[in-house]
Amino acid sequence: MITHETKLLQLTKEKDCKGTKLILESLDYQVKGGIFEWYLAELYRGNGWLTNIQGGKQDLGADILLFHPKTPSKAAMVIQAKNHFKPLTFDQTKIELIKFEQKAARQYGCQQFQLVAVNGFVAEASKLEEFNLILSGWNHVIDLIEHYDPDTKTEPEIELYAHNKNTYENVNRLWQEGNYVAVVQATGTGKSMLIAKVMSDFLGQKTLVLAPSRYILDQQKAKVPWATQTTNFMTYAKISHLTQRQIENLGVELIVLDEFHRCGAEVWGAGVQRVLNAYDDSYVIGTTATPIRYLDDRRDMSDELFEGVVAADISLAEAIIKRILPAPTYVAALYTLGEEIEELRGKLFKSNLSEEKKKKIEGEVSQVAINWESTWGVPHILAKHLRPDINKLIVFCKDQNHLDKMEVEVQKWFQKAAIHRWRKVYRVISADPESDRNLEDFKNNHSKDTVHLLFAIDMLNEGLHLPDVGAVILLRPTESPIVFYQQIGRCIQVGADQAPIIFDFVNNFRSIRAGDFLQDLENAKKLENEKRTDLGLEEYAPNLQIIDETKEIIDVFDEIEDRLASWESMYEKLLEFKKKNGHCNVPDRWPEDLQLGKWVGKQRTKRNSGLLSTERIVRLNKIGFIWDLLASNWEEMFEYLLEFKQKNGHCNVPSRWPENSKLSRWVSTQREFWKNGKLSENRINRLEEAGFEWNILETNWNELFTALLKFKEKIGHCNVPRDWPENPDLSYWVSTQRENYRKRLLSPDRIERLEQIGFVWDTIRHSWEENYSALIEFKSATGHCDVPDKWPVNLKLSHWVGKQRSDRKKNRLSADRIERLNAIGFTWDPQDAVWNKMYGALQEYNKKNGHCNVPRNWSENIRLSSWVAHIRKLWKEGKLSRERIKQLELLGFTIIDHDAVKKETWGKMFSSLHEFKRNHGHCNVPQRWDKNPVLANWIANQRQLKRKNRLKSDY
Repeated sequence: MITHETKLLQLTKEKDCKGTKLILESLDYQVKGGIFEWYLAELYRGNGWLTNIQGGKQDLGADILLFHPKTPSKAAMVIQAKNHFKPLTFDQTKIELIKFEQKAARQYGCQQFQLVAVNGFVAEASKLEEFNLILSGWNHVIDLIEHYDPDTKTEPEIELYAHNKNTYENVNRLWQEGNYVAVVQATGTGKSMLIAKVMSDFLGQKTLVLAPSRYILDQQKAKVPWATQTTNFMTYAKISHLTQRQIENLGVELIVLDEFHRCGAEVWGAGVQRVLNAYDDSYVIGTTATPIRYLDDRRDMSDELFEGVVAADISLAEAIIKRILPAPTYVAALYTLGEEIEELRGKLFKSNLSEEKKKKIEGEVSQVAINWESTWGVPHILAKHLRPDINKLIVFCKDQNHLDKMEVEVQKWFQKAAIHRWRKVYRVISADPESDRNLEDFKNNHSKDTVHLLFAIDMLNEGLHLPDVGAVILLRPTESPIVFYQQIGRCIQVGADQAPIIFDFVNNFRSIRAGDFLQDLENAKKLENEKRTDLGLEEYAPNLQIIDETKEIIDVFDEIEDRLASWESMYEKLLEFKKKNGHCNVPDRWPEDLQLGKWVGKQRTKRNSGLLSTERIVRLNKIGFIWDLLASNWEEMFEYLLEFKQKNGHCNVPSRWPENSKLSRWVSTQREFWKNGKLSENRINRLEEAGFEWNILETNWNELFTALLKFKEKIGHCNVPRDWPENPDLSYWVSTQRENYRKRLLSPDRIERLEQIGFVWDTIRHSWEENYSALIEFKSATGHCDVPDKWPVNLKLSHWVGKQRSDRKKNRLSADRIERLNAIGFTWDPQDAVWNKMYGALQEYNKKNGHCNVPRNWSENIRLSSWVAHIRKLWKEGKLSRERIKQLELLGFTIIDHDAVKKETWGKMFSSLHEFKRNHGHCNVPQRWDKNPVLANWIANQRQLKRKNRLKSDY
């Protein structure tokens, strides 16, 4: 008896998708759910997944667990199968999501959920897709059926998690409107998988992948082994040295700019622009964790390169709050007290305390050092927080000298911590020729009883992901948010088994960057909760564990320092500082007197905490002590701005103004704070009273508008090229106008002024319309739309025609454009057009002559004679389809060209006759000549044809 399962498998092997759906929908309600679960699991198995069916009443929100063959112990995706007659409603979908979050995710340690419904979902259900949920209907099942191959598939094809699937769909949607799109996603969220998925859509077409380093390129190359023959992988440094001819020879259809914020560098950026200018019709996708160049006037490269067209913007904080990435444990500590203890002893020696008190405090300091080593020292911290299953760590150092020193020190820490039996170190440094081998050794070494320590300076900051890394150790202080996020991101990756650990041993945790990170997490959590509340979902954000191991030791030091220096003596030092410098703002860690810098900071802290006496506050106020340094800095910069206005007549401080770059940055920051609602009403009023402008400065706008008018007078249009060397500011300004127009930030007056001079808002759409009009003109002149490849009259049009065909194949051409092209008789397959045209000519020839043996180089239609010869060649080589062979046979066309055979035979016989004459002095070959009877017969035949006037004139 044939079971439903057997029948489903049979239809699957036959790729009969309609038949399988009919069976699934006709099943009895008591078994339909279970059979669909089994069938779906079998489809996944036949697509390279390892599967585990969990279905049943106690399935905890998981019918099927998917495991990747490379990580068989970690569930990659939780699948819930629904065989309903109707699309799932919003509420039904929400219930499944809640079950997954509350039960399946916790039970199976997986945050990726896919709901597969035979008849899909109502449109409203798509609102839930941003919560790590993939909604898949029957099309997904069809895809699984079409790729089902259990005998040969050993691992699945590219499978995107929910967040990347949403990004991928946004990329393709935006590519229907233009050919540039940026993706901003946090480190570890799988941008390389997204790139691989996009590259798979361009399979067989030339692709250029650019990245800052070979390590990143090698990682991407490993994801797309099937694309290496048609893809150029190059660093930004290499592309900047290519000649124009070399760039033009690349012939690329897709350009990938990985870590595209690096394109803001002067030399690298110029190289990238040359490529983009050479391939302005090619598709461009850029990826980065942050597009902002913080130390370069906060330039936003997503604006500069992509005109603000961004498919996704997922920060590290947002990715953690959404549970795309695991929440790390952040451990802040100090790796040495050497400097602090020596500093404390120096203060003790200089103090006015009695020898007895000095001796007592000296003993306390020595005891602090002993206690720190056993209680707060790094070996103790590691033993306390590092799990034994984490045995691969990256250690970030300041420079090579620091790395050389710490390589030995860190090994001692782990030896004392005694978490692992052995220690093995590796180093990756730009100048070290062994770096490649060291990195490979680190990646491939999996001995569990050894801790593997990879030391790096900056080569691993971005892009490269090492899947087994469970922790990072920060020994490098950094003020750059990009570097800070990149370093902590080295151990945070989507799908990780355990929560990663960040050991901050330079106390970045107390720095502004770590503070920003915590604030970002809080903001992301608030926003996520608002979205979930609106949809009737409970809070689901994880808790980030912050462990500060520095507080107690710092409190001990502070208490001892207070006893060493009297308030009066430090006040006197501050008076001396003010007399010399004109203010009381002693820098923290001032090299001339570290103690004074700390004391000044402590006065502010105590006042804020209400621990400073009124008398001392009054005395400090009298000497101009600044309690709020940020406010003081603001006032100082405001005074500089007023001076600038008095001198220049306006407040438009140029970007990167060499006379005062600090003022340039401050002005930019005020506008940013105003835009984000972070500037107080008082400061807004004061700036506006000074004539400060918040939006794009009117004067600059008018100047650049005038420059655009001059450009149009000279060139004839307003489409200023990207990074136009004659006026780069104008290029950027033109892009900004288009971006502001899209975002509805451009005033009606400016829109009108630009449109009056023929400004094009959507250059991509305008270019399409121009080429469409040119194609209509071509058809009027020629009667068809088949523009020749590399047509010299209009190379741009021939390239555009090819691109329309390519875009339609990739489903990137809108229905409206397809319809408009169809309306003018556009041919989507030019080979079909050529075939139909030449086959029609052959039909006419056959009708007129009674056969298909078109003479070679036939003067009446040389193209037809060449085509016939080409078709016979394809037929002989087995390259002609059965359908076309049948069409030819209907006309009596044969694979053999009889005329050609006759002509070849005649030529051979004529050569034999020529040889006979050379030997005998005449052409009278005897009849039945035994040496060559064929030649004798041929001579007789030629004479007979001549008598009947049937011998061709060219013979």
